[in-house]
Amino acid sequence: MTKEEFSREIREGIPQTLPVMPMYDTTYSHAPKLNYILTAE
Repeated sequence: MTKEEFSREIREGIPQTLPVMPMYDTTYSHAPKLNYILTAE
């Protein structure tokens, strides 16, 4: 996507019809994996 295409789409705004939202998949965790980097200090 070029800068001009992006600018044109932004100026057009939100379309009248939005795509269907995908279903929430409960078979896996959507939370990001946490890295425990804290020390005892």
